[in-house]
Amino acid sequence: MHLDCRTVNGKTLGENLEGARVVNRDVIRGREAPLFDGGGTAILYGSLAPDGAVIKTAAADRRLLAAYGTGGGLQGLSGHGCAHEARGSERG
Repeated sequence: MHLDCRTVNGKTLGENLEGARVVNRDVIRGREAPLFDGGGTAILYGSLAPDGAVIKTAAADRRLLAAYGTGGGLQGLSGHGCAHEARGSERG
């Protein structure tokens, strides 16, 4: 965090955080105790999100994070409409 950044109230982030304390570690967790091991967001593509979508995994129902159905294997990405997968999360 950049504690020297000004916020809307005119104070810096550091000034706003002075004296702050966490009263419930189940709500605000430290880095040493994450809710999930993986990242906080996932990038989705498919029939329900043809243009792509971002989902906050911690807020999602566990059933949404599992894939069901038959998958097809590919020998390579060329010619299969998967150019965005070759570049990471960019949509091509």
